[in-house]
Amino acid sequence: MSLPTTALANVRAIRSWSEKPFTEFNDTATTIYYFECVCSKADYTPLTQGTKLSSAASAGLIAINYTDASARWIGDTNWSYSDGGYLQFTRRFSRVPLAHTDYSSTVVTLPPVFGRDRERFVVVISQPPTATSPGGPDITNVSYGPEFEYVKKASRSSVERTRLVFNYSTNPAALPIYNAGSFSIVQVLGFSTVIREGLADVFESTKITRWDGDIFQSVTAYKL
Repeated sequence: MSLPTTALANVRAIRSWSEKPFTEFNDTATTIYYFECVCSKADYTPLTQGTKLSSAASAGLIAINYTDASARWIGDTNWSYSDGGYLQFTRRFSRVPLAHTDYSSTVVTLPPVFGRDRERFVVVISQPPTATSPGGPDITNVSYGPEFEYVKKASRSSVERTRLVFNYSTNPAALPIYNAGSFSIVQVLGFSTVIREGLADVFESTKITRWDGDIFQSVTAYKL
């Protein structure tokens, strides 16, 4: 394609396409729109976060093949520069993705299991015969020592199947967050006690990252 030879009054989309990145999760609503654009360097102006693809004017383009008032600007990328003071780039808009679930595996640390026992002592006293008695039945005395602790099952790592829950929002403070289950061991009256914290069915605490533009993603790994 030949580039224009006079300065454009705005940004021209020379090619456009769309994709649906989450169809494998049965999400056919989430859509990303791409516009391959060209303009003079002097005429380039970035859009404001949250700008919607509701019209060509709002998208900062001369004309567009797509309009979607639910899609927001997520940035301009793939920059290149041409002779004559022109630049090319890809302008992108996206709907906020729907929540979806995926599956994976996670290595978790299982707490030890403690048991208690005590030693059993048995003393048998025999009644020997005498001149006047054939002897009596044996007397059995049973006693127990102090309780002691033992480890039934040591702490260990285990690979567990996990359910990954993805949520999206333009406000990271609105995303749900959950703390993974964890444990500590304290001594109570000389014996070990496992103290659990967090949520037992959460294997990895929620991680929040920027998905694209001003859209944020949270991922939490749950017990399957």
